[in-house]
Amino acid sequence: MATKLVNIFDECIIRIGEGKSIDTCLDRYPDMRKEVEPLLHTVVSVSAAPKVAPSEAFISELGKRLMVR
Repeated sequence: MATKLVNIFDECIIRIGEGKSIDTCLDRYPDMRKEVEPLLHTVVSVSAAPKVAPSEAFISELGKRLMVR
C-alpha cells in the first residue's frame, strides 16, 4: 500500500510539473484520491511560496562578522 501511494504521488507530481491539474492526476486513481489529494495540495502550496534569499548586504555583513570571530 505504501509503495503504491508513493508511486501515485510521484507520478502526480511529475504530471503537475508538466501543467496537469491535481484533479486530472487523481482521476486516474479514484481509489487513492482521499490519501493523495491532501498531499498534492500541500506540495502545490509549498512550491508556490515565494523564494527567500539573503540580500547581498546581509551576506557581506555576515562574512565580516565571521572573520571577526
